[in-house]
Amino acid sequence: MGGARKYMFAENMGFREHLQAWGIHIRSAGNSGLIRGTKFDHDMEKELQRFLNGKTPDCIQKICKALGAEFADSNADLCAVFHFLPNYPVWLKIWFADEEFEASGKLYLSRSADHYLSMEDAVTVGEVLLSKLKIQEQEHVNLT
Repeated sequence: MGGARKYMFAENMGFREHLQAWGIHIRSAGNSGLIRGTKFDHDMEKELQRFLNGKTPDCIQKICKALGAEFADSNADLCAVFHFLPNYPVWLKIWFADEEFEASGKLYLSRSADHYLSMEDAVTVGEVLLSKLKIQEQEHVNLT
């Protein structure tokens, strides 16, 4: 289990609620939509690789932080946690490029994600997040 087990805190009706959150791929969320989720995971990984290409870790962290991300310890080089909805964290795990591998990234949801949104909605959340990352990237480039 190690680093895969995360504890997140969510604001719920004015109380801090302790959520046990296990990161899973979008393709694993829910009982339906497995094909759509699997295709989305594959396409998202390619899009994230394009997004990460040529960017420094500092640049990626600034872009994520501008979107409200918090950062968590993980087995990745960078793990940004986006609280898309209450009780609905989305983890963006990033492994930066080195001499052997290109940069890569993956999106993960809480195991309880299907209690809040359907597979189709989970895919939409991923698409919205990627879109916001790209918009923030353009704004970051225009400021530098």
